[in-house]
Formats: sequence, structure tokens, C-alpha cells
Amino acid sequence: MTATLLSMAFSAAVALTGSTRPVDNNHILIYGKVLEVIPQEMKEIPGESVQVMIYQEDELYVAFNTDDKGKYEFNLPVEHNYTIVFGTENYVAKRVTIDAHALSDRKTGHAVKLDMGIFKPVEGVDFSFLEAPIASFYFQQEVGQIAPDEDYSFKMAKQMRKCYKQILKASGT
Repeated sequence: MTATLLSMAFSAAVALTGSTRPVDNNHILIYGKVLEVIPQEMKEIPGESVQVMIYQEDELYVAFNTDDKGKYEFNLPVEHNYTIVFGTENYVAKRVTIDAHALSDRKTGHAVKLDMGIFKPVEGVDFSFLEAPIASFYFQQEVGQIAPDEDYSFKMAKQMRKCYKQILKASGT
């Protein structure tokens, strides 16, 4: 399995780009691409019309679907905690949390790129660990941007590797 496929399947990534910007410094832009990962075939396809639900302080804030290429973007007000849930209907849901408190004051605002790999449920595989977020992001003063909690991400990536092995075993691959 390629490193790209593994990273898409097992983690969320953070990045700033030159073309995608928050509407202002009172918002955080989340954007990215959702890919459907098919571990049994070692391939990935764009996550067309995958549901994305965003909770602000544990209440549903907005829900929408990705476009036909699996892309999405949305501006969120700062000074809140968010949980973003990817793939709630026909997929194993994956969650990411973002603490948008204590952001630095920048004229350009903040942007978080969240690329996510999702997959369909496989009978006989325990996905209960994914009830917890797969990644947790917060503003890290030392790097001046919103970034993942690396220790937590490492722990969840380890669990995802075990899960991936279970998927292959359950599907006879």
C-alpha cells in the first residue's frame, strides 16, 4: 500500500496554501479532500457526495456533502470548539476535533487543510475506537498555526494500522 494511501486512510493533515483563504481573521477555513479508500483493492477514489457534519460546542452547526471530486471547504467562526465528522451514512465515520480558541491575531486568519480517507464498514471488524477523534488540532504558538496533537495522532495511527490488518483479514485479502 502506498504511503499516500496510508496517510489518507489513517490521518488528517494540516497545511496552509496560497489560494484558499479564510473570509477574515474572525474565521478559520477548513478545506480538503475526502477519498474513499478500498483497502482490499489497494486503491482510493474521490469521496463523491460524502456527508460532512460540523458540530460547534457539541451542537450541529452545519452539514453538507463533498463535491464530485471529494472536495469541500467551509469557514467557521473562531473562539469555539469543533468536531468534524466525515462519512456518516454509508461509511465508517471518522472524527476530527479543532480547538479554535486562543488563535493568534492575523490579518489573513487561519486555514486548516483536512484531507481524510474513509472506508465502508467490513463485517467482523471492530471500528469502535473511531468513536474517538482520529486527530485533534489546536493552535500551537511555537509554530504559529493550528496543528495536530502529534502524540495523539501517533496513538490513533497505530490503532488504524491494527484496524487495517483486521479489514484485510476479514475480507480474505
